[in-house]
Amino acid sequence: MVDTPAQRRMGINDSYELAWQDWMGTAQFDRSEDTWPRRWAEAYVGFAAGEKYSWLRGLGIRFFPVVGWAERGDGTASGRGNSVPRFHVTWGTGPGVLQPFVTSVGEAAKKGAALLRFRHRVDELIVSGGTVTGVRGSLLEPSSIRRGEGSSRKVQGEFLYSAPAVIVASGGIGGNLDLVKSNWPQRLGRAPETLLCGVPEHVDGRMLGIAQRIGGRVINCDRMWHYTEGVTNWDPIWSGHGIRILPGPSSLWFDATGKRLPAPLFPGFDTLGTLQFLRGTGYDHSWFILNQTIIRKEFALSGSEQNPELTGRNWRLMLGRALGKRAPGPVEAFKKHGVDFIVRDNLQDLVSAMNTLTGTALLSYDSIQREITARDREIDNKFGKDWQIGAIRTFRKYKGDKLTRVAPLHKILDPAAGPLIAVRLQILTRKTLGGLETNLDGQALDGSGSPIPGLFAVGEAAGFGGGGMHGYSSLEGSFLGGCLFTGRTAGRAVARLLTALLILLGCGLLSPSRLPAQIPNHSPSLFPRKYLAGDKYRYQLTCEEWQNAKWTTTTISVCELTVIVDSSGIPWDEVHWLSVRRLAPEDTTDQSAIARALKPYRISLHPRGGTMMPRLDNPQMTEPITDFQTFIVAVSPVLGSANLKKVGDKYITPWPLVGDFSNGKNILKGQDCLQTSVELTGESGEGYTLVTSFMPPAKSTLKYLIPAMNTPVVADTMNNFQMVMPAGGDKVNLQYGREFFVVSSLMAKADGRLLNGKMINWVTLKRQINCDSTFMHCESEKPYSEQRILTLTLLP
Repeated sequence: MVDTPAQRRMGINDSYELAWQDWMGTAQFDRSEDTWPRRWAEAYVGFAAGEKYSWLRGLGIRFFPVVGWAERGDGTASGRGNSVPRFHVTWGTGPGVLQPFVTSVGEAAKKGAALLRFRHRVDELIVSGGTVTGVRGSLLEPSSIRRGEGSSRKVQGEFLYSAPAVIVASGGIGGNLDLVKSNWPQRLGRAPETLLCGVPEHVDGRMLGIAQRIGGRVINCDRMWHYTEGVTNWDPIWSGHGIRILPGPSSLWFDATGKRLPAPLFPGFDTLGTLQFLRGTGYDHSWFILNQTIIRKEFALSGSEQNPELTGRNWRLMLGRALGKRAPGPVEAFKKHGVDFIVRDNLQDLVSAMNTLTGTALLSYDSIQREITARDREIDNKFGKDWQIGAIRTFRKYKGDKLTRVAPLHKILDPAAGPLIAVRLQILTRKTLGGLETNLDGQALDGSGSPIPGLFAVGEAAGFGGGGMHGYSSLEGSFLGGCLFTGRTAGRAVARLLTALLILLGCGLLSPSRLPAQIPNHSPSLFPRKYLAGDKYRYQLTCEEWQNAKWTTTTISVCELTVIVDSSGIPWDEVHWLSVRRLAPEDTTDQSAIARALKPYRISLHPRGGTMMPRLDNPQMTEPITDFQTFIVAVSPVLGSANLKKVGDKYITPWPLVGDFSNGKNILKGQDCLQTSVELTGESGEGYTLVTSFMPPAKSTLKYLIPAMNTPVVADTMNNFQMVMPAGGDKVNLQYGREFFVVSSLMAKADGRLLNGKMINWVTLKRQINCDSTFMHCESEKPYSEQRILTLTLLP
């Protein structure tokens, strides 16, 4: 979390800008597939710097007062790592985080609002009409094994559940070592022959494959987060169970041959950099050498069971950990029982035992003794050339490290600090940084970048957001946060979907007995759309645009719609764009070739169809596509047109619509938030006239990019529009303010076809020019208004 009260109490000056700098330096996004991951990253950092702390506090979650410093960095301000401590440890660890959510689900189960189905293994996602409508799977025999242990896979029966939405929350691939090795990237060197497993066997990637089979796109499979400080669990729960040491910065780190790792690859600094270096040594293990003084203060182990004082919220144990002469109980247990821990009173015996453990003679006592002695001599001055010692002196200036995490500087070979300890370290699998590609609602995307209706993905299954919001590396502390954020986001999106279904139920478009499945193939609308397979027809879309009351362009576009019927009997209009011409005061531009190259997409006014926005890959086609889509959505059943029975009837949707028209090119971020209403205003022999209004809601649901957006640009109207555009170099232009649409449509009585429409679109904005990436420093600010008049005509 970023800029929290806990940080400020510890004297830490943090900010969104610093956190975003650290995130980008760590993620190092460099792929075309990183569009959605980067958007998720931006959203998450905003969440972490905004409401995350107060939201969790509101749920009753509390935090240990000392903020930890994970991933201390690669030694550069713009590179990998955290510039300041940000790791907030939950008071109660994992169980403490789960408690409010488990309580809520338990209460819902008591009321019959939630069903818990254990030992149900999903084998298939059910797809009907291009929409995921449920799951099918195997009922496994009962099991009473401990959490995390491998359980019986004997099948006793089958199950099938239908639902309007399916959320994949199955984790990554860290428990499937074969899959980890097959996805191991060449840039990190040869995959280890020996891996410790940091997650249970069920984290096997199986559900990702099931989602792929129905079109889900898994991206960034080669990005993984494996720890270099793994040790074999002396009391394992699953096969190959490893535990991660969370080290302070004082242990000396040697590779398998006894060479000290180069700066800044010190304990707790740069996981990815250290992993890449160690894979280049040709060996699967490395070593910590330390002493009792260091292990007492600096060693922690991952896992709620390895931290009883935090998990049990026990202040007495916490004080013992901070002030006692021994390491925490679980660490001492590993020191005593762990196969990777060696304790000796002198260095020569220690090195001999290290060689015995590996069955090799790779380590030279003389070489290691020389390295440690050289390091110890540096302690005699308050300055020196050993970067690790300099870093320790810096970290102890932070009172959180001085109190709980970093031992006072001393000589490792000082007998008073002994005994000496060596720890063999191996690679430990843990997190999958890639996953199912998702949009900012958590909807899973297909290979074309279009949302798969009914399918959502969260947590590690979604690469913690978008298919990989961490990029190549992580700042730590963002994995659990990513699970919470993606889960909350997808949950809210599904809630909006369910609200829409309930509206359709109230309109008679959905039978209660079929609520979990598809919308029945009938409609009570006065003008139900009647499709004829193979029918072709064309629309001309004309858009006249004025900026600051001055005409700037007229765009004339033509698209052709072909009626097709899918395997489920649902009719769709397949949209092919044929031409686009732009008229401006200076010239006329023909962009028809670009329009014709656009991949066809489908829309449908049939109740079982949909009007999902296609992927906006081409900047020149963003406006024609979104404008045409607005005409279609304005008369679609989901906005309530089927609820209109006579002239004068009006239907207002109970929730605002949030639109995203970003295309990653000339619109880096584009969002609006609109409250909709549709009214039947007239009837003629030819058809019915509808007026659909898209107006600013009473309360905007946009997450504003800057605090100034809380002040309305138009008095007494919430700002409901924001857009970021490139301005050249690393600068951007920011526009925000009020937007509204009013659409008048004529619907044919004969077949429910849209005969023509007219739309007025008006935006009144503030435009901030040549801003930096934080939007806080801009060269100038100007008022800006844009009016557009659009007509849509069905061509003969």
